[in-house]
Amino acid sequence: MDEVSISFFTSWALLDLPFGDADETICSCALDIGRAFGISDDLALTLEVMGESAMGLYEHLGWHDGVVGLRNIVDGQIYPSIVPSNYVGHPGELWYVRLLPPLNASFQYGVAFTSPYVLLDTTIADWLAFFDRQERTFPQPVTVDDPVIRRRAILKQGPEPSYWNEYVFLAYHDAQDGAIALRGIPDISSSLPHAAQEES
Repeated sequence: MDEVSISFFTSWALLDLPFGDADETICSCALDIGRAFGISDDLALTLEVMGESAMGLYEHLGWHDGVVGLRNIVDGQIYPSIVPSNYVGHPGELWYVRLLPPLNASFQYGVAFTSPYVLLDTTIADWLAFFDRQERTFPQPVTVDDPVIRRRAILKQGPEPSYWNEYVFLAYHDAQDGAIALRGIPDISSSLPHAAQEES
């Protein structure tokens, strides 16, 4: 599980895991302390963007000049991105990945900060149905009218902090060529390869 730990767990622990009454993260604390000690505006902006980021679900639209087009299935926006892991994939794949947007107007693309997690044997419709089910049981974002905000909240922290860690662990299929393959939908245990093994 080294690939999963390095690529996913570290960024989750630094950027997503909340603690304290104000839902602080290690990243938000580092930003506050850094500002108090006079870090540069560029570093502060970088930490702020990283702290606001979340894993997302994207449809692979193909490559052009070394940049992949990724369409967010939650808001429909297309994000040109570079992939430092050098995984190419193919159009139509679904990726679970953390994208960092361009820091300023001089860049025309964002960065896939984690290795892509390729979602095998699931469709966009499967994942939209998952969000519909979650919105009926996940109280915090349900109070927000905008479905995009609700679904981003689900992707950021899930119904409880370790939700997505558990999903990645139970859905793990294999890792190779700069990507990690996952199978199944988080709330359908029979679709998760390792959960199914535990139940049998």
